[in-house]
Parts: sequence; structure tokens; C-alpha cells
Amino acid sequence: MKRIRCCNWFGLVTLTSVLLATSPGGRTANAAPAPEARPRIASIQLDSFEVIVTVQVPEGVRKVTLESRPRLGAGNWTPRAVQRLEGQGGQLVFRLARSAALELLRVRGDAEEPLPAGYYAGPTTFNGQTSEGTASQSPFATWRMLDANGPAAPEAGGGGTAAREVVESDIWVIRDQTLYFFNQYRGLQIIDLTTPDHPVVTGRFPLPAAGEQMYLLGERHVALLARAGCTWGPDQGSQVLLLEVVAGQPRLLRSLPIPGHIQESRLVGSALYVASQTYRAVTLPPDPDNGRATGSETWEYGSQISSFDLSDPAAPVARSTFWYPGYGHVVAATDRLLFVGLQAPNDWWQTEIRLLDIASPDGTMVPTATVRPAGRVADKFKLNLNGDVFTVISHVWRWGGRDETVSVLETFSLADAAQPRRLGEIRVGRGEALFATRFDGDRAYLVTFERIDPLWIVDLRDPANPRLLGELEVPGWSTYIQPLGDRLVTVGIASETNWQVAVSLFDVRDPAHPALLAKVPLGENHSWSEANYDEKAFTVLPDAGLILVPYQGYTQQGYASRVQLIELTSDTLTARGVIEHALQPRRATLHGERILSLSGRELLVVDATDRDHPGVTHTTELAWPVDRLFAVDDHLVEIERGLSWAYEPTPTVRVVATADPETILARLALPRPESVVGATRIGRYLHVLQAQATSWFLPRPRRW
Repeated sequence: MKRIRCCNWFGLVTLTSVLLATSPGGRTANAAPAPEARPRIASIQLDSFEVIVTVQVPEGVRKVTLESRPRLGAGNWTPRAVQRLEGQGGQLVFRLARSAALELLRVRGDAEEPLPAGYYAGPTTFNGQTSEGTASQSPFATWRMLDANGPAAPEAGGGGTAAREVVESDIWVIRDQTLYFFNQYRGLQIIDLTTPDHPVVTGRFPLPAAGEQMYLLGERHVALLARAGCTWGPDQGSQVLLLEVVAGQPRLLRSLPIPGHIQESRLVGSALYVASQTYRAVTLPPDPDNGRATGSETWEYGSQISSFDLSDPAAPVARSTFWYPGYGHVVAATDRLLFVGLQAPNDWWQTEIRLLDIASPDGTMVPTATVRPAGRVADKFKLNLNGDVFTVISHVWRWGGRDETVSVLETFSLADAAQPRRLGEIRVGRGEALFATRFDGDRAYLVTFERIDPLWIVDLRDPANPRLLGELEVPGWSTYIQPLGDRLVTVGIASETNWQVAVSLFDVRDPAHPALLAKVPLGENHSWSEANYDEKAFTVLPDAGLILVPYQGYTQQGYASRVQLIELTSDTLTARGVIEHALQPRRATLHGERILSLSGRELLVVDATDRDHPGVTHTTELAWPVDRLFAVDDHLVEIERGLSWAYEPTPTVRVVATADPETILARLALPRPESVVGATRIGRYLHVLQAQATSWFLPRPRRW
């Protein structure tokens, strides 16, 4: 077996080496062949828009099939390419277009074929039928690669320790033909996507104004991270709600209490790790000089790190809890270490990184050490573990006689995780603020900003001596970096004077001379995007040559909430059409032949065959505001007044059943632009008064 490391276009990539043999007649043999008689993946390379897989084939193998499946979810193995030999063995090379479907790769060999190799013709790369076997059913050796934000260990097979996936929460997850959406306005909504142009909400778990981050657990369980209410005290807290989904309907199994407000979390395998901000009563030691008697109490503000074993969601087990004084949460994880960055005592501009050993798959945590970098660590992209080398990027800001503003990249050896050892450092961007950073293999990319945006490229091949490779200055700054081989795609701000969301493409093939290839500003003058502070809203689809970016801003036609389509090639970015939303769009992606574009109010299905003029084929209402309400027998008549500071919705009357207020039975759109300023019911008639009103006048609060 051989561990293969490389980085794909989507961040974390998992590549596997695989082996299979057949008995005469093409049937799978009962006994697995010796390792030396099996084909193996010798290397994997990324070149421009291709994944190049080199396979070493032993003598006796007549057909080699390269299969893949996505990393997340159960997934089936799907044939992607096939090549045939006459049994002489040797080396084969497969070239596949880059795709998220190639996150796991395996190769299988067949010792017998009904016909000689020369009799077979036709395509050798394809989207074939799914394989009957899965990794758990076949004698396959699987190996994981190193992510830009942390490594993963061997998954399974070959007698190695099973790898555990590191997953971050999100507001939505698409699995097969089902979309799970934790809608902040409504709660969990389960949407059937089987009919592409007619999604249907099949299940709901009402939980409005309680959160939006979630995880899928296996095939039929969901974990919702529900935040604390508006009041906050020692008895107030958050929850992890564990739901079971049966026939599309979720039901609550268990609730796990979390003190305070959930700040960050990670799901590693079946173990959930949660960092929350809260406070607790502490007893102070006696201090006669300050008049403090023995047993005096005060409140200490800090962070609690909790872990839970969710291997059986119906019977979760609380494992470990640790308390650390301090503010702020920067969390990163591998399947063996959890990194939690917190404010150092009495110094906001200093971060302490707590290292917790989480190698135990049941969620048990063991504190190992503390790493104190030079300055403040702002986000997870500034932490990276490559083998035993831990790299931290921080920002130093000092006052008084020690004035210094600089970004510092430091490396530490974690060969002994209990005693981290400093290796080396490099300082860049003096006098400038630190923004986006990203690790990619043996490189680190840093963006700093004062009046221009320097992109710094640092060589990490010698951890003890990080070396600056190149620098590029362009207007504006980047808030997120997506490596694409020898290209970088970034999202950020166009310039300090023109505050527009901008997507940029950089050429880093020659790290000594990086170049800006293209920049696409979004909106007119000022605009903003969730993607500037949450990378999950920034969708880069290299295999489709497409980038999807939600943004908002004022235009000459008024306020706009849109998803911008940007065409991506190896050297260009081109703004194409937009998808208009009534409310702030949150996420968008390709699903089959359609784009799914999501806001808290609606799910849009979009035909983007003509990317300059994408057309909405279906709108599924997910939430709507209710400004006035009338009860009529066993029905409710809801009125949306049609007034908002951010957009101009259509005033609408909706009818729902009292027993099922989430299903609209009838609706009536009222004339625009007049909003509803009054309504009354007289007998069986509803009388509505409309008038023009300024957007700042909000007669009464609304319910979503």
C-alpha cells in the first residue's frame, strides 16, 4: 500500500488505493489475492483541469477499472475509466476531468475477460453504473490525504487504524436527492429533490430563531445546534438536538445541554466537539489587603469545550469537558488533535492554542499542551498540521515604545504533542492588517492590506526555515482563498474606496512572480456578501467552469439580493447572469442539470443552460412574514404587508390550516407598490386597506 497526497479543487480531497481479483469466468474469488498480485495506485497528480492517476499492474491482470465516490456520505463506487491489457502487466495512466466525485479513488483488476483486449472499443472514461460493493464489503485498502487545514489518517483496510472524517457544520446539506436545511426562520426543513423542477418539502421540525448549523449523522439522523435564547444567565444555555428521520419526517430523540452560546464545533467520525462561550461562579482566595474574605465569589467568563459520543444517536454519551478562561474561538481539527484558540489572559492581541488529543473515537479528550504564537490568530485558516509540523499564522499589534504591526508565520514540531517545539518563523506585511490565509501542500498564501493588497507566497518545505517565494500587490484585499493547483480563486473587497465584493483569479505557477489574471467586482458601487466571512457561501465548481457568489447591494433599480454566476477558465473570469432573490441568498450549487439557490425565504431551481440569462423553473416557499393574522374556523388568514427596508415584497394574503400552518392552501397577491396599512374582518369578508408608505415606517413587528 502507498499513501498518496495531493490537493483537489474543493479543499479536502481523499484518494484511495484499491485492489480486487476475480476467478475464472469473471466472478469474484472468495480468497483475496496476495498484495503483490493486485494492481495499485502508484501516484496521483493534478495538472491544470485533470486528475492523472498512474496505476501499477502486475502480470495476469487483463482489465483495470478506476472507480470513485464522494468523500461524504455512504455513496456507491462508480466506474470512471477502464483499460484492458493482455495480461503482461505494466503501468497504466488514467486522465480524468477534476470533479468532486473523485474525492475517493480505487482501482480494481480482473484476471479474466470473455474476449481478448483488442476486441473492445469505445469510450474508456465514463459515468458508469454503481459498483455493488462498498469499501466495507471489499478487501480494499483506503488511504486519506492531507487537507490544507489538517491531515487525515488511513481510513480502513490493511489492518490500519480507521480514519475519521472531520466535518464542519453548515446550514444545508444535500445527500442524494434530499436537501436538509436548518432554516433560521422555521427550523429543520427536509426537501425532496427527486423531481428536479419541483422540489417538495416533505418533513419539518419547527425551531424558529434558534440556530442554523447542523450535521448529518449516518443515513437517517440529524444533529441541530440550537443556540441559547435572548436571556442569558447561569441556567440559560444551548442544546444539541438529535433527530431521527423516518419516511422523510424528523422526530426528536435526545437533547444534549450546552452551557452558554455555541461558538464552534466539529464532527470527527461519530464524536461531536463543541466550544461554547459562557461564565461560571468561582471562589477567590482570601486577600486581606483588598478586603476579600475567604470564600468570596465572582463570575469568570470563559469557554467550555465539550465532547459527545454520537455513535448511537438514540443514546448519546457525554464524554469530556474542559474549561478555559478567555474569549474568542478558533477551532481546527484532525482525526487525532483538536486545536482551540482562545484569548490569552489579559491580552486580546495574544492567542493561546490549546491542544487536545482526540484520537479516541468515542469522543474522549485529553489535554496535551498549549502553543502560544507571536500574536492573535483570527480564524481556522491560519492553523495547519502537516505530518508532525504545526504551522500558525498570527497578527502582532503592539502599542507604545514597542509599536509593531506584522503578520508572523511560525512552525512547531508536534512529534511529541505534549511538548511542542518551535522550529522557525517568517514575518511579512509590516504595518498592514492580516486578512485571508490558506495552506496548500508545501505553500502558504497570506493576504495583508493597508492601501494595497499584497499576496505573499511562503515556501514551507523546510519547516525550520520558512522562505518567502514571491509577492504581488493589487488594489483591495481577499477574505478567502481557494487553491486550484497553480491558480488561486479568491473572494474579497475590490478596494478601500469602492467597497464592492470582488472575485479574483491569480496565477501562482511561478511563485516568484505571481500574477493577477482577472477580477470581477459584484454590484454597483457598494455591495456585500456572506462569502466574505463564511467560505461555505462561496461555491467554486471547476469541473463546470462556474463560480456562484451570493451578494446584496443597492443598484440604480433599487436594492438587489442576487447570486452572481461567474464563468471560470484557467486564465479568465467572466461575469455572466444573476439569480434574483426576494431575500438574502445564502447558498447555491449545481445539482444535476440545475442550479439550486437558497435563501431563508425560498428555494429556487434555475436552468442556467444560457448562463447569461438563467431562468427560474420553480420556486419553493420556505418561510414568509406574517404581519396580521385572522382566525377563521379551523384556518388562519395571514397578511404580509409588503414593506421592507431591504426589498419590495408583494403584499400577500395567505390561507393555512390551523393544524398545519407551514402548508399554504391558498394565496392572493395584492397590488404593488402599495403596502397593507390596515385590515379587518367583517363576517365572511376581509377588508384590506393599502397605501404607499416609506420603508422606514414599520407599523408592527412581523413573524417569519
